[in-house]
Amino acid sequence: MFFAGGACCCCPVVATAHVFVLLVAVVVSPLPGVRAQAEDIPHNEVKNWALKFGVDLWEFGRQITNMNEIQRKYRERESKVRRKDGLLLIRDLAAEVKNMMDIKMNSVLRLMEAGEQSALANQEAAVKSERYVNDGFGDYKSLESIDRYDQCAFNTTVNCVLLQSTYVDPDSVDETVVRDMQWTDHLDPIFVSNYEMDPVLSWQYFGSTKGTLRRFPTLRWPSYSGLSPSALFDYRLNPWFVEAATSAKDIVIIADFSMALSDYKLSLVRATTLAALDTLGANDFVNVLSLESSNYEIVPCFKEMIVQANEKNLRDLRSAVAQSKFASSSNFTGALARAFDILHKFNRTGQGSQCNQAILIITDGPFGPYKEILQHNKPHMPVRVFTYLIGKDDSNAADMNWIACNNKGYFEHIEDQRNLREKVLNYVLVMARPLVMYQTDHPVYWSPVYLASKVDNLKATDTIDGRLMTTVSAPVFDRRNHSERAANLLGVVGMDVYIDDLKKLVPAYKLGANGYSFILDNNGHVLYHPDFRPTQSDSVRPQYKTVDLSEIELPDVDTNNNTLLLELRREMIEQREGETTLKVKNHLDNMRRVSY
Repeated sequence: MFFAGGACCCCPVVATAHVFVLLVAVVVSPLPGVRAQAEDIPHNEVKNWALKFGVDLWEFGRQITNMNEIQRKYRERESKVRRKDGLLLIRDLAAEVKNMMDIKMNSVLRLMEAGEQSALANQEAAVKSERYVNDGFGDYKSLESIDRYDQCAFNTTVNCVLLQSTYVDPDSVDETVVRDMQWTDHLDPIFVSNYEMDPVLSWQYFGSTKGTLRRFPTLRWPSYSGLSPSALFDYRLNPWFVEAATSAKDIVIIADFSMALSDYKLSLVRATTLAALDTLGANDFVNVLSLESSNYEIVPCFKEMIVQANEKNLRDLRSAVAQSKFASSSNFTGALARAFDILHKFNRTGQGSQCNQAILIITDGPFGPYKEILQHNKPHMPVRVFTYLIGKDDSNAADMNWIACNNKGYFEHIEDQRNLREKVLNYVLVMARPLVMYQTDHPVYWSPVYLASKVDNLKATDTIDGRLMTTVSAPVFDRRNHSERAANLLGVVGMDVYIDDLKKLVPAYKLGANGYSFILDNNGHVLYHPDFRPTQSDSVRPQYKTVDLSEIELPDVDTNNNTLLLELRREMIEQREGETTLKVKNHLDNMRRVSY
């Protein structure tokens, strides 16, 4: 994330009183009968009115602002106006913000290292026979109210666990899930240590790939009994988990929206496609293709391209998925060829994420000479292919499995809505393998800004407390020795950071009159800005909104300030240091009025 400040060339320490003069124009239209008798008002009299009005307004302002007393105080202290270098000021403030962010990242990396060592040390440990209840477990006997956590009841000595599959009988919890809960129990000392060292530390947690969420400090989880799976928001679809688990990726989804499908299969195709879109963030690029040969792209303006998976583009794709139903004539091989062409073009031209590439195929079975098309992926197979067979009929399972296994992918059979999201998430774990296998360094990821919840981000009905938050996270690799070489991702550790804690490091009085600061991420999206007002939309879970700098600053259109603004944005993304001057508009009343 990168930091910038508003224009500030000097910091005056002398108070001044600003007087606004109101000019009132009165137009008098005399009646026709008295028009001849009307006389012009003498200009001197109007001048005297204006002078008296101005003097009275000035005196009123002087009394209200207590200007004389303020000036006397400054004279007593022999205060002077001193010019400050804006670049040096911003550099110092940015260093303070960076220091705070480094503290957060180091805390997350301590959790990551402890998690990997704990998994390694406990790989042969016997599984305990404890019964874990639906709402997690923890020491609920000594809960206390803490200002840091909104006066809710917490225990700051241990953490608690929530199973993502809370609607499943706890007696049937898989042994691997129980083992995850056991070895992650050793994260307690690190949770407590981080909490004691950082006075503004918020939530800490570890989310395993198996669906076990461990959070510190302990609180009593809200009751989820009786809720359907769709009522819960899987934390593994959250940007802090997905983006830390995998590198940036280019994804083309081929979805069969053919009218030949039954309504049941069509609903499964749509649900699977939407679940796949939920796994993407602003660092990824995506497009959704149908099997309709006349127009493969379901969003026409995304023709022959992949687009950044920001909120606007994802909203357009979701809307098109919800409404898509094409003619019965389908061309599977044509859609597959289009997907490869798009990915190869973006790879050659340096566009897209320039990292992982994959095709997700969602259909009830392939047809046509698709094996010839897959030859384009040989010999190195730069594009992974994942296949999802829709419906209870498994007659095409062998072909779908062959496509995935011969292109470094993964095959899933989706018969109904049960565990659909978890099955879709398997492609994320497969794409994480190169990160685990070939890298010793753990990338640290900062999520887009979102609206914090008072309890958690697992249920659509959570109460939003209105504060902005970001999450810093890092992957936890499996370092255990296996009989065969494996590259498994154990999970992701994360830590929430309130944006207000960052803003406190850049107090307004240091920036001078009309000065302001803002922070951008690597995509040019605003982390905080005086005019950043995210919406609380129930259709987005968790509630967050990415806003580009070019959308929130209004440059003067009469000059080349728009070009200068885009150049400023680019240089900030590239982490260049410098200064520039440009004219922007200050919008008021929710952009109903502007001023310069």
